[in-house]
Amino acid sequence: MADALDSIIAQTYPIWECIVIDDGSSDNTSILVKKYCHRHPQIKYIYQTNQGPAVARNNGIAMSTGKYILPLDSDDTLSSLYLEKAVYYLDTNPDIKLVYCLSDTLGVPNSTFYRETYQHSLLLWKNLIHISSMYRRLDFDKTNGYNPNMCEGLEDWDFYLSFLSPNDKVYRIDEPLLHIRKTDSSRTNNATKNLQKLTQQIFKNHRDLYEPYIKDLVYYHGMWNYYAELYDSQQSSFKSMAYKIGKTLLSPYRLLKRTIKIFYHTNDIRHSSQL
Repeated sequence: MADALDSIIAQTYPIWECIVIDDGSSDNTSILVKKYCHRHPQIKYIYQTNQGPAVARNNGIAMSTGKYILPLDSDDTLSSLYLEKAVYYLDTNPDIKLVYCLSDTLGVPNSTFYRETYQHSLLLWKNLIHISSMYRRLDFDKTNGYNPNMCEGLEDWDFYLSFLSPNDKVYRIDEPLLHIRKTDSSRTNNATKNLQKLTQQIFKNHRDLYEPYIKDLVYYHGMWNYYAELYDSQQSSFKSMAYKIGKTLLSPYRLLKRTIKIFYHTNDIRHSSQL
Protein backbone atom coordinates (compact mmCIF):
# COMPACT_ATOMS: atom_id res chain seq x y z
CA MET A 1 0.00 0.00 0.00
CA ALA A 2 2.77 2.46 0.92
CA ASP A 3 4.50 1.93 -2.44
CA ALA A 4 1.24 2.57 -4.30
CA LEU A 5 0.59 5.80 -2.42
CA ASP A 6 4.17 6.98 -2.85
CA SER A 7 3.89 6.46 -6.60
CA ILE A 8 0.74 8.63 -6.70
CA ILE A 9 2.37 11.40 -4.68
CA ALA A 10 5.35 11.33 -7.09
CA GLN A 11 3.19 12.04 -10.17
CA THR A 12 4.34 14.91 -12.39
CA TYR A 13 0.68 15.80 -12.98
CA PRO A 14 -0.16 17.90 -9.91
CA ILE A 15 -3.98 17.88 -9.90
CA TRP A 16 -5.16 14.60 -8.42
CA GLU A 17 -7.16 13.11 -5.58
CA CYS A 18 -6.77 9.62 -4.17
CA ILE A 19 -9.70 7.75 -2.59
CA VAL A 20 -8.46 4.75 -0.60
CA ILE A 21 -11.22 2.19 0.04
CA ASP A 22 -10.32 -0.20 2.86
CA ASP A 23 -12.41 -3.28 2.08
CA GLY A 24 -12.57 -4.70 5.59
CA SER A 25 -8.83 -5.26 6.11
CA SER A 26 -7.61 -6.64 9.44
CA ASP A 27 -4.02 -5.36 9.19
CA ASN A 28 -2.58 -1.89 9.84
CA THR A 29 -3.94 -0.37 6.62
CA SER A 30 -5.99 2.29 8.42
CA ILE A 31 -3.02 3.48 10.52
CA LEU A 32 -0.75 3.63 7.48
CA VAL A 33 -3.18 5.46 5.20
CA LYS A 34 -4.26 7.97 7.85
CA LYS A 35 -0.63 9.03 8.23
CA TYR A 36 -0.57 9.80 4.50
CA CYS A 37 -3.88 11.67 4.81
CA HIS A 38 -2.43 14.01 7.43
CA ARG A 39 0.48 14.91 5.14
CA HIS A 40 -1.49 14.96 1.86
CA PRO A 41 -5.08 16.29 2.02
CA GLN A 42 -5.73 14.94 -1.52
CA ILE A 43 -5.72 11.42 -0.04
CA LYS A 44 -8.98 10.31 1.59
CA TYR A 45 -9.50 7.11 3.59
CA ILE A 46 -12.83 5.22 3.59
CA TYR A 47 -13.50 1.99 5.50
CA GLN A 48 -16.19 -0.48 4.47
CA THR A 49 -17.05 -4.02 5.56
CA ASN A 50 -15.65 -6.60 3.17
CA GLN A 51 -17.75 -6.52 -0.02
CA GLY A 52 -15.20 -7.31 -2.71
CA PRO A 53 -13.11 -5.24 -5.15
CA ALA A 54 -15.96 -4.32 -7.50
CA VAL A 55 -18.01 -2.67 -4.74
CA ALA A 56 -14.86 -0.99 -3.41
CA ARG A 57 -14.10 0.51 -6.82
CA ASN A 58 -17.69 1.66 -7.31
CA ASN A 59 -17.76 3.32 -3.89
CA GLY A 60 -14.41 5.00 -4.47
CA ILE A 61 -15.52 6.40 -7.82
CA ALA A 62 -18.83 7.58 -6.32
CA MET A 63 -16.91 9.60 -3.72
CA SER A 64 -14.48 11.12 -6.23
CA THR A 65 -14.83 14.61 -7.71
CA GLY A 66 -12.40 14.46 -10.64
CA LYS A 67 -13.04 14.48 -14.37
CA TYR A 68 -11.03 11.30 -14.96
CA ILE A 69 -10.87 7.94 -13.18
CA LEU A 70 -7.87 5.62 -12.81
CA PRO A 71 -8.24 2.59 -10.48
CA LEU A 72 -5.12 1.22 -8.82
CA ASP A 73 -4.64 -2.00 -6.82
CA SER A 74 -2.78 -1.58 -3.55
CA ASP A 75 -0.03 -4.01 -4.68
CA ASP A 76 0.83 -2.00 -7.80
CA THR A 77 2.65 1.26 -8.53
CA LEU A 78 2.56 3.93 -11.23
CA SER A 79 5.42 5.52 -13.13
CA SER A 80 5.61 9.21 -12.24
CA LEU A 81 4.61 10.23 -15.81
CA TYR A 82 1.50 8.06 -16.16
CA LEU A 83 -1.16 10.57 -15.07
CA GLU A 84 0.37 13.39 -17.08
CA LYS A 85 0.50 11.35 -20.29
CA ALA A 86 -2.93 9.74 -19.88
CA VAL A 87 -4.62 13.09 -19.15
CA TYR A 88 -2.90 14.63 -22.19
CA TYR A 89 -4.31 12.02 -24.59
CA LEU A 90 -7.84 12.30 -23.18
CA ASP A 91 -7.72 16.12 -23.12
CA THR A 92 -6.48 16.44 -26.71
CA ASN A 93 -8.51 13.59 -28.19
CA PRO A 94 -12.19 13.76 -27.21
CA ASP A 95 -12.90 10.76 -29.46
CA ILE A 96 -10.65 8.50 -27.33
CA LYS A 97 -12.74 6.80 -24.64
CA LEU A 98 -10.02 5.02 -22.69
CA VAL A 99 -6.24 5.25 -22.28
CA TYR A 100 -3.96 2.59 -20.84
CA CYS A 101 -0.28 1.68 -21.03
CA LEU A 102 2.09 -1.22 -21.25
CA SER A 103 2.85 -2.86 -17.92
CA ASP A 104 5.63 -4.85 -16.32
CA THR A 105 6.17 -6.98 -13.26
CA LEU A 106 7.45 -4.91 -10.37
CA GLY A 107 11.17 -5.51 -9.86
CA VAL A 108 11.54 -7.88 -12.85
CA PRO A 109 13.61 -6.51 -15.79
CA ASN A 110 12.31 -7.06 -19.35
CA SER A 111 8.91 -8.29 -18.17
CA THR A 112 6.69 -5.99 -20.25
CA PHE A 113 3.21 -7.28 -21.04
CA TYR A 114 -0.21 -6.15 -22.34
CA ARG A 115 1.55 -5.85 -25.71
CA GLU A 116 -1.28 -7.26 -27.80
CA THR A 117 -2.96 -4.61 -29.95
CA TYR A 118 -6.44 -3.76 -28.71
CA GLN A 119 -9.38 -4.94 -30.79
CA HIS A 120 -12.90 -5.11 -29.43
CA SER A 121 -13.47 -8.46 -31.14
CA LEU A 122 -10.49 -9.91 -29.21
CA LEU A 123 -11.69 -8.38 -25.95
CA LEU A 124 -14.53 -10.91 -25.98
CA TRP A 125 -12.05 -13.75 -25.54
CA LYS A 126 -9.25 -12.29 -23.42
CA ASN A 127 -8.56 -9.25 -21.30
CA LEU A 128 -6.36 -6.86 -23.27
CA ILE A 129 -6.42 -3.95 -20.78
CA HIS A 130 -5.18 -3.92 -17.20
CA ILE A 131 -7.20 -2.48 -14.32
CA SER A 132 -5.30 0.84 -14.20
CA SER A 133 -6.67 2.46 -17.33
CA MET A 134 -7.94 6.05 -17.40
CA TYR A 135 -11.40 7.05 -18.60
CA ARG A 136 -13.90 9.86 -18.11
CA ARG A 137 -16.13 9.89 -15.05
CA LEU A 138 -18.98 11.00 -17.33
CA ASP A 139 -18.69 7.77 -19.34
CA PHE A 140 -18.47 5.63 -16.20
CA ASP A 141 -21.74 7.13 -14.92
CA LYS A 142 -23.50 5.76 -18.02
CA THR A 143 -22.73 2.18 -16.91
CA ASN A 144 -23.67 0.06 -13.91
CA GLY A 145 -20.06 0.15 -12.77
CA TYR A 146 -18.00 -2.87 -11.78
CA ASN A 147 -20.12 -6.00 -11.30
CA PRO A 148 -20.13 -7.26 -7.68
CA ASN A 149 -20.53 -10.87 -8.82
CA MET A 150 -16.91 -10.77 -10.06
CA CYS A 151 -15.72 -10.90 -6.46
CA GLU A 152 -12.69 -13.17 -7.09
CA GLY A 153 -11.13 -11.14 -9.91
CA LEU A 154 -11.42 -10.13 -13.60
CA GLU A 155 -13.89 -7.39 -12.66
CA ASP A 156 -11.85 -5.10 -14.94
CA TRP A 157 -12.37 -7.34 -18.00
CA ASP A 158 -16.06 -7.67 -17.19
CA PHE A 159 -16.35 -3.88 -16.85
CA TYR A 160 -14.60 -3.17 -20.17
CA LEU A 161 -17.10 -5.42 -21.97
CA SER A 162 -19.87 -3.18 -20.63
CA PHE A 163 -17.95 0.08 -20.99
CA LEU A 164 -16.55 -0.27 -24.52
CA SER A 165 -18.49 -0.74 -27.75
CA PRO A 166 -16.96 -1.92 -31.05
CA ASN A 167 -16.66 1.64 -32.38
CA ASP A 168 -15.05 3.18 -29.28
CA LYS A 169 -11.44 4.33 -29.60
CA VAL A 170 -8.87 3.02 -27.13
CA TYR A 171 -5.31 4.34 -26.94
CA ARG A 172 -2.31 2.51 -25.52
CA ILE A 173 0.78 4.37 -24.34
CA ASP A 174 3.63 2.15 -25.47
CA GLU A 175 5.65 2.50 -22.29
CA PRO A 176 5.48 0.31 -19.15
CA LEU A 177 4.02 2.96 -16.83
CA LEU A 178 2.20 0.50 -14.56
CA HIS A 179 4.20 -1.88 -12.38
CA ILE A 180 2.28 -4.94 -11.17
CA ARG A 181 3.40 -6.85 -8.10
CA LYS A 182 2.91 -10.60 -8.48
CA THR A 183 2.91 -12.76 -5.35
CA ASP A 184 1.17 -15.98 -4.35
CA SER A 185 -1.52 -13.92 -2.63
CA SER A 186 -1.86 -11.14 -5.21
CA ARG A 187 -5.23 -10.55 -6.86
CA THR A 188 -3.71 -11.17 -10.30
CA ASN A 189 -2.43 -14.58 -9.23
CA ASN A 190 -5.71 -15.53 -7.55
CA ALA A 191 -7.68 -14.59 -10.67
CA THR A 192 -5.41 -16.82 -12.77
CA LYS A 193 -6.12 -19.78 -10.47
CA ASN A 194 -9.89 -19.25 -10.83
CA LEU A 195 -9.82 -18.39 -14.53
CA GLN A 196 -12.36 -20.99 -15.72
CA LYS A 197 -14.94 -20.08 -13.07
CA LEU A 198 -14.51 -16.35 -13.64
CA THR A 199 -14.68 -16.70 -17.43
CA GLN A 200 -17.97 -18.60 -17.13
CA GLN A 201 -19.35 -15.76 -15.02
CA ILE A 202 -18.31 -13.23 -17.66
CA PHE A 203 -20.19 -15.24 -20.31
CA LYS A 204 -23.29 -15.16 -18.09
CA ASN A 205 -22.95 -11.42 -17.46
CA HIS A 206 -22.71 -10.64 -21.19
CA ARG A 207 -24.99 -13.16 -22.88
CA ASP A 208 -25.97 -10.63 -25.54
CA LEU A 209 -22.35 -10.26 -26.67
CA TYR A 210 -21.65 -13.99 -26.79
CA GLU A 211 -24.99 -15.19 -28.17
CA PRO A 212 -23.86 -14.97 -31.84
CA TYR A 213 -21.02 -17.37 -30.97
CA ILE A 214 -23.03 -19.90 -28.94
CA LYS A 215 -23.33 -22.48 -31.74
CA ASP A 216 -19.59 -22.37 -32.40
CA LEU A 217 -18.80 -22.59 -28.68
CA VAL A 218 -21.08 -25.60 -28.23
CA TYR A 219 -19.60 -27.29 -31.31
CA TYR A 220 -15.97 -26.80 -30.25
CA HIS A 221 -16.77 -27.73 -26.66
CA GLY A 222 -18.36 -30.97 -27.91
CA MET A 223 -15.41 -31.76 -30.18
CA TRP A 224 -12.98 -31.05 -27.35
CA ASN A 225 -14.84 -33.45 -25.05
CA TYR A 226 -14.96 -36.10 -27.80
CA TYR A 227 -11.22 -36.02 -28.42
CA ALA A 228 -10.48 -35.82 -24.71
CA GLU A 229 -12.53 -38.98 -24.09
CA LEU A 230 -10.91 -40.70 -27.10
CA TYR A 231 -7.46 -39.85 -25.78
CA ASP A 232 -8.33 -41.10 -22.29
CA SER A 233 -9.67 -44.39 -23.65
CA GLN A 234 -6.52 -44.93 -25.71
CA GLN A 235 -4.34 -44.19 -22.71
CA SER A 236 -6.35 -46.72 -20.68
CA SER A 237 -6.00 -49.41 -23.35
CA PHE A 238 -2.25 -48.86 -23.49
CA LYS A 239 -2.09 -49.59 -19.79
CA SER A 240 -4.42 -52.60 -19.91
CA MET A 241 -3.30 -56.21 -19.33
CA ALA A 242 -4.44 -57.21 -22.84
CA TYR A 243 -2.18 -54.58 -24.35
CA LYS A 244 0.77 -55.74 -22.26
CA ILE A 245 0.19 -59.41 -23.21
CA GLY A 246 -0.19 -58.52 -26.89
CA LYS A 247 3.00 -56.49 -26.78
CA THR A 248 4.85 -59.45 -25.24
CA LEU A 249 3.51 -61.93 -27.83
CA LEU A 250 4.48 -59.66 -30.72
CA SER A 251 7.97 -58.86 -29.45
CA PRO A 252 9.67 -61.91 -31.16
CA TYR A 253 8.15 -60.88 -34.49
CA ARG A 254 9.35 -57.32 -34.02
CA LEU A 255 12.84 -58.64 -33.23
CA LEU A 256 12.77 -60.83 -36.35
CA LYS A 257 11.64 -57.85 -38.45
CA ARG A 258 14.51 -55.71 -37.15
CA THR A 259 16.98 -58.56 -37.78
CA ILE A 260 15.84 -58.92 -41.39
CA LYS A 261 16.18 -55.15 -41.91
CA ILE A 262 19.71 -55.20 -40.50
CA PHE A 263 20.59 -58.24 -42.66
CA TYR A 264 19.42 -56.60 -45.88
CA HIS A 265 21.08 -53.32 -44.94
CA THR A 266 24.41 -55.14 -44.32
CA ASN A 267 24.18 -56.99 -47.62
CA ASP A 268 23.51 -53.71 -49.43
CA ILE A 269 26.64 -52.23 -47.90
CA ARG A 270 28.74 -55.25 -48.87
CA HIS A 271 27.32 -55.26 -52.38
CA SER A 272 28.12 -51.61 -52.90
CA SER A 273 31.65 -52.05 -51.57
CA GLN A 274 32.27 -54.86 -54.06
CA LEU A 275 31.26 -52.57 -56.90
